[in-house]
Amino acid sequence: MSWQTPAPSCHASTALVDEFRCVGDIDSSDMNCTGSNDDEQPASAAAASLEAAWAGPGRPNAGFSRGNALLVVVAITDEDEQPTPDRSAQQVYDRLVAAKGGDVRRVVFLGIGGTASCPAGAYGSADPAAKLRAVTDLFITQQRGVWWDLCQGQLEQGLTQALATIEQACQEFEPIP
Repeated sequence: MSWQTPAPSCHASTALVDEFRCVGDIDSSDMNCTGSNDDEQPASAAAASLEAAWAGPGRPNAGFSRGNALLVVVAITDEDEQPTPDRSAQQVYDRLVAAKGGDVRRVVFLGIGGTASCPAGAYGSADPAAKLRAVTDLFITQQRGVWWDLCQGQLEQGLTQALATIEQACQEFEPIP
């Protein structure tokens, strides 16, 4: 993701459609999307956007991840994390941590998905998100993650928990010189 310092005014961008297209342009050449299989992979997409193919010098996301900044990932899905090609929860976690120099203390991860199947939850239906939950649990073990069940609603409570985790991570954060 390539960001520029915003102009001092609050006017809408004249290139908003192109800017959004650029931000959302993740390489999908290895995806197996067919029919109703849309391979939702919010955590994997976040990791890919931070890797050299997208974030290296001269690439679209160059400069997005800075050594003096905490990385906060919000992964929300009404299905499950379905990396293409398939990766384990540990591999997804490792990719995200590697994006911050291998230091999990530089990452906070909020996973939002269904704990069980809910055909009519507060935000619509959701399928169990076991892999996303497993990724989130790896961050929780390091006091850098929060899981919120999409089916139970009240997302503001999950976001409040995430903010507390972010605040703690910020207090412990040591920038890379």
